[in-house]
Amino acid sequence: MLGSARLVRSLAIVDRFAPEGRALRAHLDARFADPRAASPDRFVWDFWHQPGQYTALRTPAWTFFPREVYERFHSRLVSWGRRTLGCHDVSPPWLSVYVEGCGQELHGDLPHGPWAFVYSLTRWKGRRFQGGETEILRDEVLDWWGAFRSTRKAERPELLRVVEPRFDQLAAWRFPRRRAPSRVTLPLVFER
Repeated sequence: MLGSARLVRSLAIVDRFAPEGRALRAHLDARFADPRAASPDRFVWDFWHQPGQYTALRTPAWTFFPREVYERFHSRLVSWGRRTLGCHDVSPPWLSVYVEGCGQELHGDLPHGPWAFVYSLTRWKGRRFQGGETEILRDEVLDWWGAFRSTRKAERPELLRVVEPRFDQLAAWRFPRRRAPSRVTLPLVFER
C-alpha cells in the first residue's frame, strides 16, 4: 500500500491506495474510447433503479476488469482490511457509474459486514460534473441527545461527512453509519 490511512473514529481514508488503480482506470477508459463501438463487452451494465433510493449503472468489478490486475487489487484490499480493520474478507465489489441524475439516498449495506468501502477511479481534478461525493452520517448523530445543546446547529454539515471521490482513494466506514453517493448533476464525460 502506498498511502497511509487517516482515521476519524469510524472512517478511514487512504490516498494512493493501489498501484493497480491506473491500470483499472485505463481499462475502463479503453472500453469506452469509441462511443460508437457496439462490442459485447460494452453491454455489461445493470441499470439499478429503486425510485427514491438508488439510481446507478453497475456491474460486478471482477468480471469487468482483466483478471490479473483485478486479483492484485482485490488481494491488496483484503490484506488492508485484515490488517487495518480486522476483517476476514470483503464482499464481491461492484463497479458503479453515475451519469446525469444518478445517485443514492442514505442507506446501509448491512448484509456485507461491519465495514463498507468505496475505492475511487474518478479523476476528481478537472471533472466536468457536480456530485458523486459519498455522504456518511457523522458519528455524533448516533448519539445526538447524549451531548445535546439547544444552541448547536443541526444542518447538513453537522449531520453528514462528505468524502470527495479522488482518484486512487479508498474510503472505508463502520456501520451503523449510513452513506449515499450524492446525485450527479452534470453529464459525466469519460476522458482519454
